[in-house]
Amino acid sequence: MIRLSGPIDLHVISQDKTTDAEHQLRLRGRFFRRGSALTPRRRFTGLAMAALGLPLLTFGLSRVRDDFTLGTVLLLFLLLVVATAAVGGPLLAIASAVVAFLCANYYFAPPLHRWTIEEHQNLLALIVFLVVAAVVSAFVDAAA
Repeated sequence: MIRLSGPIDLHVISQDKTTDAEHQLRLRGRFFRRGSALTPRRRFTGLAMAALGLPLLTFGLSRVRDDFTLGTVLLLFLLLVVATAAVGGPLLAIASAVVAFLCANYYFAPPLHRWTIEEHQNLLALIVFLVVAAVVSAFVDAAA
């Protein structure tokens, strides 16, 4: 490799030899322990954000329901879910996304105050919201 590198510098850095199985176990252990790296105070703050934020946001948006489309409502719920992910971790954010999905369906997707969805577009929007909320929550957690 050094002979073939030409006019560039080549640095070789050695590493500990680990098997692929050991590497996979390390990654798997790191993934599952990540949620426990959050302090209890931070988890409680995230829980408070979700427990207070979802009902308050739903109540506030239901007061001005005619001024916003379902897409705008879902974006505002997504903002709350991402903030919850940043503070409380991905599991709390996914739970918040499911509750936000149910609130958006019940209060903002026609027919209102029913668990059915009249238009296929709204069903697609709600499902995409749930998937995007889960993926963004995982990315926010990884970035944090």
